[in-house]
Amino acid sequence: AFHRLDRPHVAALVNQWLEPGAHFALLWTSMPWQGPAPWQTAAMETIRHWMDVTGSLRNIPADLEQSVRDDPHTAVLARAGFDVVGSHEIRVPRTWSAETLVGFAHSTSIFSRAALGEYAGRFEEDFAARLLALHPGNNFVEEVRFSYDLAKKRP
Repeated sequence: AFHRLDRPHVAALVNQWLEPGAHFALLWTSMPWQGPAPWQTAAMETIRHWMDVTGSLRNIPADLEQSVRDDPHTAVLARAGFDVVGSHEIRVPRTWSAETLVGFAHSTSIFSRAALGEYAGRFEEDFAARLLALHPGNNFVEEVRFSYDLAKKRP
């Protein structure tokens, strides 16, 4: 959740907590609904719909993407006293089912069962139904991107 927090503040706190020479890693993964496949487009439309229904879009800063582009995480870490020692991305094919995609959505802060509240059941049914209407075989393939930035606290 580093990207949605006060990044300079969090990086400064981590710098205080770590011993000199210790490492700090930021880990990321792509979202399954971010891609060009028809099922991903339908999933993204469903995500946007339920963000509107639940009002959860207000929990994401409007300028989030631009802010991260203008001030990358590695720059934030450097200003906080870290040397970025590496960044890496791994791409892995992944096959999802409607159920595992719903489960993944529930693992996010915006679509957790607690965040959805009374809408949780309807969200699950709608999300699965829209995907299965496109691909009744319940087999949704994507290339997942896992990445990290590794930083070391300066002595």
